[in-house]
Amino acid sequence: MSILYLVNRKKIWGTPTPEMKQEWPKVTIQLPIFNERYMIDRLLKAMTAMDYPAEKLQIQVLDDSTDSTKEVVANLVARYRAEGCNVQLLHRNDRSGFKAGALENGLQQASGDFLAVFDADFLPQPDWLKRVVPFFQDERVAFVQTRWGHLNNRYNFITHLIGMALDAHFVVEQTARAGSGLLMSFNGTAGMWRKVAVEEAGGWQGDTLTEDIDLSFRTEMAGWKYVYAPDIVVMSELPAQMDAFKKQQVRWVKGNFQVSKKLIWKLLRARIPFWTKFMGVIHLGMLFLPYAATLLVMILTFPVSLLIPKFLTLFGWTMLGSLGPVFLYSLAKTEFNPNWFKRIATLPFLTMMGIGISVNCTWGILTGFSSKSGVFERTPKYNIQDVHENWAKNSYSLPISPITAVELLMGTYILASSLFLFREHHFAFPVWQLISAVSFFMVAGASLFQSAERAIVISKQKAQSPSGLSN
Repeated sequence: MSILYLVNRKKIWGTPTPEMKQEWPKVTIQLPIFNERYMIDRLLKAMTAMDYPAEKLQIQVLDDSTDSTKEVVANLVARYRAEGCNVQLLHRNDRSGFKAGALENGLQQASGDFLAVFDADFLPQPDWLKRVVPFFQDERVAFVQTRWGHLNNRYNFITHLIGMALDAHFVVEQTARAGSGLLMSFNGTAGMWRKVAVEEAGGWQGDTLTEDIDLSFRTEMAGWKYVYAPDIVVMSELPAQMDAFKKQQVRWVKGNFQVSKKLIWKLLRARIPFWTKFMGVIHLGMLFLPYAATLLVMILTFPVSLLIPKFLTLFGWTMLGSLGPVFLYSLAKTEFNPNWFKRIATLPFLTMMGIGISVNCTWGILTGFSSKSGVFERTPKYNIQDVHENWAKNSYSLPISPITAVELLMGTYILASSLFLFREHHFAFPVWQLISAVSFFMVAGASLFQSAERAIVISKQKAQSPSGLSN
């Protein structure tokens, strides 16, 4: 992907929005939400501030909430409707199909020819619609994806690393795919769909946890095009809690493999170039397999060293696999940080986080292969940006993940293996194992530290009020 990015960067970045030569079409903004009482106010402020002909704009709040968000949303929608905004509230008492089900329900009642989708934590600029809609003058375009920016990437070390990882995806990987004409996934939010394309592809389907990848691949295999517009940025909130990040990653990995099971044979039979098929197969499944491969190598190193010591040399070559992600992340940072020191200073920690969450992501792979859709567990959003705001005071904060115990066991096992290999006068691979052990301890330690922080906050709040966490 890094090579494809370098070859195609100039094709994608700096591309101006086409001149609008037609009348502005009808647009529906869809806002799928579930228990987002901290986010909904600023979300609706951003949507109602859009610079677009009012008579051609519909805003749908697709609310599946089960907490006090329902009342908050109802009051806000009533207020904006009284002010003359075309805001429609569609509340469901069940979450059938989860986000896909909510979007499909909204699709049936959407008046717009084009459908913009935003998650609760995304805040587009007022000119977003007028910058995106003109791309659809090409009648072959099914969707336009814009780039995610970060409101809180400096909040803590976790948000900083997650922001870097997402930049690698949006800056390098998506640019490489778009510039090379490869299959590219819609990212679930901060994008717009042509309604006809969604309907022709079979609509939003809730049989996977990544309905965005599912729909985008179905439309592209049917012959539709897409546009990636990285110069149009929508700011959003990053998970500030390690366990929230873990939950998000499990859903993404599991959903990706569910889509792979669903579409892989259709992809292989699709009338598209072989190279496009090949890269599409990698996109659907192979991108996440390095997590499982990393874990497997670390587990097998100790028994292999006892039974077949010569194989350690072969295992040592697996260390070269880490250079690819490092180069990828470095390219992404180059886009925003010309200073070489700033580019490389945090790269080791990002690589270590990737190793540290391999247990978590491998669990996502296994459940993706072995189970059906499952429950769509949203990533909790806290509406925090300032470093002085405490995420742990938020009622959506999560308890510690059981995966943390496995991460600690893996770190201990790998540390013991590396010490044994050092004693046996093996030096190259044990160094990599030591780094991996520290990686597992780093990720597990973040969960433990934040869990303790959360427990202290909850204890103080219970002492002050019988109602518990803040509302």
